[in-house]
Amino acid sequence: MFRILSVWLVTWVLVSSRYLASEAQIRPLTFAMRKLAFSTNQFGIDLYRALKVPKNEVVAFCPFCISTSLAMILLGAQGRSANALQQALYLWGVRQEDVHIAFHDLLIHLRDNLQVTPGHHIPDHLGNGNGGYRQEYGVQDFEILLFNSIYVQREYSILYHYQKFLHTFYNTSVHPLDFSMYGEESRLHINAIVEKQTKGNIKNILDQPLPKTTSVLLLNALSFDGVLDISGSTTNPTAEDVHRNSQYNQFSQGYNNHPFSLNHAFQPTHSRLPPIGGPGSYYAPSFSQAMTYAAATPYNTHNFITPPTRTRQGGLRHGIYDYLGCTGVEVPFRSGLLSLVLLIPSDTSSINMLETRLNAQHITDILGTMQSKNVILEIPHISFEDSPKNLTQALFRSGLVDLFTPGFAELLGMSDFRWLHITNLIHKINVNIKNGNNVNHQQTAPPSGQETIHMSLQDKPFLFFVIDNISGLAL
Repeated sequence: MFRILSVWLVTWVLVSSRYLASEAQIRPLTFAMRKLAFSTNQFGIDLYRALKVPKNEVVAFCPFCISTSLAMILLGAQGRSANALQQALYLWGVRQEDVHIAFHDLLIHLRDNLQVTPGHHIPDHLGNGNGGYRQEYGVQDFEILLFNSIYVQREYSILYHYQKFLHTFYNTSVHPLDFSMYGEESRLHINAIVEKQTKGNIKNILDQPLPKTTSVLLLNALSFDGVLDISGSTTNPTAEDVHRNSQYNQFSQGYNNHPFSLNHAFQPTHSRLPPIGGPGSYYAPSFSQAMTYAAATPYNTHNFITPPTRTRQGGLRHGIYDYLGCTGVEVPFRSGLLSLVLLIPSDTSSINMLETRLNAQHITDILGTMQSKNVILEIPHISFEDSPKNLTQALFRSGLVDLFTPGFAELLGMSDFRWLHITNLIHKINVNIKNGNNVNHQQTAPPSGQETIHMSLQDKPFLFFVIDNISGLAL
């Protein structure tokens, strides 16, 4: 009996070890993960429209960060609030328990599948007492730092099972602070945590004292640093860069002037990897991954733009889309796992049509239909820090008013206190997309005799997406 039991235990250990080893090498995408990535893209596009960005203003945000924060709230929401969240996040048709499993798996995907060189692995699960953990892998070509967390006024007790599931699915917890008595101290504490967890890239995420009436504060941030694969490129010293550092009153647009913010540290970083396929191929992206989602407008002095521009010549994926009134161009990052997708309106008046008609299915179709062309592209160096204005108002327009209303939020799966509600949601993004003109990477030349396409983004509005080529998620 002892021998049989020993053999069974050894067999189980060997099978489990082999499974874990194979899982560490590749983590396949489930249907729920693909559905979630697609839904997050559509949520991001809807949120961009709801922001009602003024003309000649640049705005950028990470829909995955914001949707993850809202999914944490969905974990404890009931009734109309839960239904409204599922509608806004395009999660109908997916069981609520599957939603959180999909978010968990997608976070793990960002950590594992984007880890390119196992030899550069740095010990993960770096514990911290401020919610979640950091994931860090040696990076040369791009780095993604995600931060999500929930803060609550300390008098409000949080249910144990909510804390348990929050830690299980999102590896974070709800952190009590005294906003009513120590608002300034709470602000400084949160700023210090975010700055530390994002390696100093996100500073002063809360630039004003929090209102004393703060109930629940959701806070999230993204720092993205990437190097484009621009082999054979030249630099135009007279061109301008996209550079913005946005300053504004974060709390002026909150419901009844109440703010809310979140903190959860999650940061996969990445090292070099040969591009997937060549310039003429594409690795089946069906949905977008943690990437930067941004909308840009005509670049002029009002947008704080400074020189220079990079020019790329060679095989780029390119397509013309008359229904959207735009031209699409894909520029890969050096790792080959991420791409910068640019949607450039045919003329200055077409930007409105593009913003009105674009949806997540169009993004998927564009990624699947672009062809390798001989393109000379003048693209500005993109570097800015932004925190979208009117984000809470945009969420109101998305049907989430009850979540921000005392007595109507129905967060009874989170706390027994009926009046608990979200006071505000604060989001900040730091993007730095650099030219990789020092890269010595040979590309397959476009077919001989192919027409050369000259494109310049100078003084033109355009949309850009940082796309995960594995999941299709748009950061």
